[in-house]
Amino acid sequence: MRLFIAEKPSLGRAIAEALGTVVKKDKLSVTLSNGDVVCWAAGHILELPTPEELDPKYKSWSVTHLPIIPSEWQPHPMKDKKDLYGNITRLLKEADTVVNAGDADREGQLLIDEILTRANYKGKVLRILVNDLNKPAVERALEEMRPNSEFKNLSLSAEARQRADWLLGLNMTRLFTATTERRVGEPVVSVGRVQTPTLALVVTRDRQIENFVPKPFYEIMARSVVANGEFIASWKPANIELPGFDEDGRIIDRAMIDRLRPSLAGKLGHVTKFEKMITKTQPQQAYKLSTLQIDASKLFDMAPTETLQTAQSLYEKKLTTYPRSQCDYLPETIYADRKRIIDTLVAAFPDFGQLPFDLNLKTACWNNKEVAEHHAIVPTGKMPESLTEKEKYIYTLIARRFAALFLPPQEHAVTTIEYKTGGELFTAKARQCIKEGWHILYKKIDEKTADTPEDKEELECRIPDAVVGEQVGIRELFQKEKKTTPPKRFTEATLLEAMNKIHRYVDDPEMKKILKETQGIGTPATQAKIISNLLEREFIVKDKKVLLSTPKGRKLIDSVIDKLSKPDTTAMWEQQLNEIKDGHLTIEVFLDGIIKTIREIIADRISKEPEKQSAPPRGLQDDNQVPCPACGDGRMRQLSGKFGKFWVCGKCGISLQDDRGKPQRTAKCPACGQLARRIKKDTKYFWGCTNKACGKTYSDDKGKLVPKK
Repeated sequence: MRLFIAEKPSLGRAIAEALGTVVKKDKLSVTLSNGDVVCWAAGHILELPTPEELDPKYKSWSVTHLPIIPSEWQPHPMKDKKDLYGNITRLLKEADTVVNAGDADREGQLLIDEILTRANYKGKVLRILVNDLNKPAVERALEEMRPNSEFKNLSLSAEARQRADWLLGLNMTRLFTATTERRVGEPVVSVGRVQTPTLALVVTRDRQIENFVPKPFYEIMARSVVANGEFIASWKPANIELPGFDEDGRIIDRAMIDRLRPSLAGKLGHVTKFEKMITKTQPQQAYKLSTLQIDASKLFDMAPTETLQTAQSLYEKKLTTYPRSQCDYLPETIYADRKRIIDTLVAAFPDFGQLPFDLNLKTACWNNKEVAEHHAIVPTGKMPESLTEKEKYIYTLIARRFAALFLPPQEHAVTTIEYKTGGELFTAKARQCIKEGWHILYKKIDEKTADTPEDKEELECRIPDAVVGEQVGIRELFQKEKKTTPPKRFTEATLLEAMNKIHRYVDDPEMKKILKETQGIGTPATQAKIISNLLEREFIVKDKKVLLSTPKGRKLIDSVIDKLSKPDTTAMWEQQLNEIKDGHLTIEVFLDGIIKTIREIIADRISKEPEKQSAPPRGLQDDNQVPCPACGDGRMRQLSGKFGKFWVCGKCGISLQDDRGKPQRTAKCPACGQLARRIKKDTKYFWGCTNKACGKTYSDDKGKLVPKK
């Protein structure tokens, strides 16, 4: 029997349809007339154990247990997916050949491979890559199946990612939760390999804006004259290291123009360069998930997770190809099908019928060598019907980007002139669109062309024709006063761009150069989830379109070290995951590096807290430990933090302020029975319930809580 294991039911059904006649089906599998069986998972159905499942002692969040490093990695079935796992393992016993039909990415590869590994399957395994759920495309994929062993490194890179996230997330969350002063009831200090540096980007940007002081600067302009007319040119100083310029070469001395005037008075200059040329701008590459999410956010204010969900829906409706793609290139097989797809788009969008499509055009987007497991997101050629509003938005973006590939380039006439007078250089450049080309498609469909790369900075006037050596006079010298502006706050779109172009946020030149070649931090699918998690956990909030860090988010970033909050470390890890995929690095070497980093961070954190170095084993008491008033079972130990000494429970993780060498006083809240704390405000005390749902306060009488009458 040949058994196909699909990642999701929709893919399983598409494969079954392409294989032949169905003779039997149930909720978990389909049997075909030729004897093939198709079953499916539901994304990952196995998960790594929690620390508590590895050893009950880890129920206590104590730094003495860190680092927690499993001696072996044994994923087990998720509780709500045991039926799926049971069905697959039952069918595996009858299969002589298995076809891995996971999605065409590293997680899709792993989630089927890990099932086969756990089930100890020893038979033949093939791999099918399906980027389009329509029957002809699936039939073509069935003809092109390859040995699953060819994708071993891809699976290893996913496995490395999974283990690294477990090691770093669990160890660092426990470390910084146990060593950070927190109020009772406050959530854990959640640290993640990608989440934390992403949050740090927002926190850093917000603080840059808040601390920004605008500074004036100036541009010196010359109203210049040649035989054929006037134009405005900008002064380009020869030496910006002199006084009067800032570190970015901007003029900051208002009197600079007065010092320049005498050297130019009454003098004629000569043209040193005059150039007229036609530049052609080719259509943008087809969409990959990240660029689709960015445009959907800019144009329709759709969250990245919404865009992914909508693109997945279009894929399952067989209208577009696989959505979780990190590739913006297309294969020759789709080029061969271009007429059918364009004909469908013309039928779906009436305005397309007026466009000068040329099906003989072939941009750099068509490149088999750049396509690996999957290609860019494009329409399949199936007529779109009964779409939701969001599906219409996303389908239109994808359709427009594909159609643009068969329209001529956009053309601009670019004129450049340079001249010298009195030893000073002046330049001017003008750019004028002379042929809309593919850009007309964007104007026809949507006037909000925020996703086009058109240059918005046109010069104030056109440049008249001139020749090198021609005399130039200056009619007027004037200056424009400007002010430096703070960076813009992040939106979901620009935060995604930052995650994908993380080298821009790295200071070290060598590191910046290395990271420029990487994919950024996270994958398009996980990036969307990271931003969603930051919003759900209230580390950031969305105000209209902009993202703002919350006090909770800032406190988290302030509590962790730079190595975890700066993008350098996690970006390098992402690059190493790609090296594992390419076969240039082993999973063992990668994880050894992660574990070494974790050990260094733990040692550094503990070395700054002398009390921790002599911490007794779990369960033992000393003069520096007291019973926990919250859980009753744990012991509270005095630690030193950024804001002074505090007390933390090694079992439940709650923290209390220090009150002259002891934990602040606590009592039972008369209203809800939860823990109430004695709090000092100015010179007086009062009591507050730690239960947010209750939130009652009480008076203090010589250290005792006074119930309300």
